[in-house]
Amino acid sequence: MGMALLLAASCSRAQLRTVAPPTPEVVRGDALSPVPREQPWIFSKGLPRPGDLRRFSIREASKRLLEVVPRLDGLHEAPLKTTERTAGLFLLEVQSREFPGELLHRAQNPIFRAFAEDRSLGDWLILVMDVVVRAPPDPIAPTAYRWTRQEVEDYVRCGMPEEGSNDCSRAFFRKATVVVLKGAAGPPVGL
Repeated sequence: MGMALLLAASCSRAQLRTVAPPTPEVVRGDALSPVPREQPWIFSKGLPRPGDLRRFSIREASKRLLEVVPRLDGLHEAPLKTTERTAGLFLLEVQSREFPGELLHRAQNPIFRAFAEDRSLGDWLILVMDVVVRAPPDPIAPTAYRWTRQEVEDYVRCGMPEEGSNDCSRAFFRKATVVVLKGAAGPPVGL
């Protein structure tokens, strides 16, 4: 039980061999998903094994990053439970009169600067961001972004735009590991 059979072609005849099923692995630099998913974490694959979820907690690094997020009307923020050496924040913008995503953009730069300047904040930065658009259907799904420390440091040195985007920001977001957490249909639940 638990073993999978693979059909492997060898020359002109088929042979059966047994192989161990893939074992799920919680990767470094991961966070628990703030929205319902088939699995509780964002970047790791497979179903949870006993003890996997105990590897996630709200880290001091996430709490410290939360302190640099500007308090903006319509922006909600919370620390994420992450693996060791990982800082993670959930940023939720409830659209008002601003252009969708404007509040998120204003919140990101202080986070990136603080993370780049303080190596004690860890090796990975994860931001889960969502914009709740009040007019249904909500076209923007909650999305998780993960960067290495080096990628964040390089971005800050390259030049973060105060408004809009530039070559540095476009390259930085292209480097991110990105996971869309659920289809667009309204605000996330379960946070």
